[in-house]
Amino acid sequence: MKRKFVITILILIISGACYNLIGQNNTNYGTYAGNAGQENCSYGYYAGNVVTGDFNNSIGSLAGLAITSGNYNTFSGYRTGVTTTTGTWNTFVGAKAGTLNFTGTTNVFVGGNAGYSNTTSSHNVFVGYAAGYNSTGSDNLFIGYNAGYSNTTSSHNVYVGLSAGYNSTGSDNLFIGYNAGYNETGSNRLYIANSSSNSIISGDFVQRRIGINTTSFNYGQLEIKPYTADCNHGITLNMGAGSTARAYLKSDGGSDYNWHITRGGNDLKGITISKDGYIGINRTNPTNWLEVQGNIVNGGSDFILGKYDGRAQGSNTSNRALVHDNNDELTINYAGDFEGGVRIAGAYDNKINGTLSIGSTAIPDGFLLSVDGAIIAEEIQVELSENWPDYVFDKDRQLMSLSDLKEYIDKYKHLPDVPSGQEIKETGVNLGEMNSILLRKIEELTLYLIDLKKENLELEKKIDKLETSKL
Repeated sequence: MKRKFVITILILIISGACYNLIGQNNTNYGTYAGNAGQENCSYGYYAGNVVTGDFNNSIGSLAGLAITSGNYNTFSGYRTGVTTTTGTWNTFVGAKAGTLNFTGTTNVFVGGNAGYSNTTSSHNVFVGYAAGYNSTGSDNLFIGYNAGYSNTTSSHNVYVGLSAGYNSTGSDNLFIGYNAGYNETGSNRLYIANSSSNSIISGDFVQRRIGINTTSFNYGQLEIKPYTADCNHGITLNMGAGSTARAYLKSDGGSDYNWHITRGGNDLKGITISKDGYIGINRTNPTNWLEVQGNIVNGGSDFILGKYDGRAQGSNTSNRALVHDNNDELTINYAGDFEGGVRIAGAYDNKINGTLSIGSTAIPDGFLLSVDGAIIAEEIQVELSENWPDYVFDKDRQLMSLSDLKEYIDKYKHLPDVPSGQEIKETGVNLGEMNSILLRKIEELTLYLIDLKKENLELEKKIDKLETSKL
């Protein structure tokens, strides 16, 4: 029995199943496979040859060759982790995966040559042939053939897709898709693409900007570029079934763009912003700052302006209102198309700063109100800025003698200080001034009567005296 056991041990030694029996609970198979430590598995030529750490799995020729005190590593494939010494918690699967890893920890490299040049960096996940081949940075995730191939010392990148970020050397990037961000060397960038020159979405994480179909965004937080210069593309919000449930923001193509915000894709039923900044509502080619085809309604039907047929009121097909007419005027009820007229009403005072003409287009100089026609009023109050003629009764004021008054009337055919008929015809009557003149004449007439009364009394006394003397 003893002889049979010894022969078995010799056979195992000769076959290389147990090159070194130092350590506990180790499993070694292959020429010079395994060394020491605990619970290590070393399978292959020189696999785990100098290992002294614990819980390592080295499978493949030269896998984990130089590992010493590193723990919890799994190396599977030719030369995987061949230079790793003290690194821990690494998983390398594929020929030459993590070949140059020295002390890096918690890395996952899956694929031939994946993470080949990583030396001391940690927390990387590279999946795919040559993914992260030249990377020595940390905290990167590269998935795909040659993904992040040229990335060297940069960190915090996520590249998903064949050759995604191939020549990228920046940090904090997110590239998704075939050749996405292929030649991007900056940092904090976003690319979703299917080729190196066809990014459907790009972005800048620092400036918080997003570009759709463009990699250059200098004018806003969100920029959208049409697919071709003459296309009819934009943004569609699909709120349900049928074209009328969709809202569109699109350009009409060409080198000069008009943008349309419409419902159901009908450019005539929406808002247009022209290349010059003009805005049209239900107008596709506005040439003024604001053009509206249809009614403008404020609070139901309280305020309506219109210019075209099919309006809510009025039968005249001309303009309803012109805010700026040919003569720099505000015209309301143009051509009388509001049959009910114009009404200005409200609980507060309505004020007009400037002149006002009623029934006429002409306003004489120096006047604020011109009326061509009759005026009816229950009461009119005129406030004069000059003195009321109470001065007529001043004791020091001398009245014109009746003889002088008669001479003036005979000569001029009107009272002194009263406008002549020709003057009234030419300039009209100033009501306040005329009332003041008439009052002055009444007061002067009153003084004449008082004087005459006084003279009459004196004559009566003289007459009475003469009659008494005769007796």
